[in-house]
Amino acid sequence: MRKRVQDGELVLPFGGFRQAVNYGYYLVHPAHQTLPKRLKALIDWLVEQAQS
Repeated sequence: MRKRVQDGELVLPFGGFRQAVNYGYYLVHPAHQTLPKRLKALIDWLVEQAQS
């Protein structure tokens, strides 16, 4: 995802991403629908950021 941010395809929300301590994040979507590619890319990026 870093390349996508560097290429301007994705932007860092709120001036950047910082790993939150003692907080959890949940992404909720209808189970019966396929995720749009852009939403899947966001989820993948968030997971990557949380693991780094």
